[in-house]
Amino acid sequence: MSLLDHKKALAVCGGIILIGGIFAVTAHSKSTKTATAQHLNLYETATIASLDTAKITDSVSSNTLSQVGEGLYRLDANSQAENALATKTTVTNDGHTYTIKLKPNTKWSNGQPVTAQDFVYSWERTLNPKSKSEFTYQFANIKNATAIAAGKKAPSTLGVKSSRQVSTQNYVE
Repeated sequence: MSLLDHKKALAVCGGIILIGGIFAVTAHSKSTKTATAQHLNLYETATIASLDTAKITDSVSSNTLSQVGEGLYRLDANSQAENALATKTTVTNDGHTYTIKLKPNTKWSNGQPVTAQDFVYSWERTLNPKSKSEFTYQFANIKNATAIAAGKKAPSTLGVKSSRQVSTQNYVE
């Protein structure tokens, strides 16, 4: 086979792949636009101990939740944080105040809107000693978090407030 024949064969293969790719994308786009119900089946060989974010301590539960849930941020293919439900994070006050703008029109599976208060509630609940969370140390840099986890302050004193945005006062105690 000559060099010219190799180039022709590569051009034909490339064209077939390109047309196949366009067909696959078009076919997928059309099928997802007309689909009324979507299902995702996940299989796990071990028992999922919990899907309560305040109580997860095992990798099976954590992996399952990360496959079906979304937080403020996610890790990209290079394990670098990127926005998920957050659209913008502004850090002020010498790194002590974080203001996080949430993605608009985000909804829970029941159709209710996701709000900044949902995050505040979750963090206060996790730190509440009644939740018995084993990961309260991850919140240690937030104002009053350590005292709340120790039962010395009320969860409502956590240095996280909400409005239309989540504003986190991040103080090392």
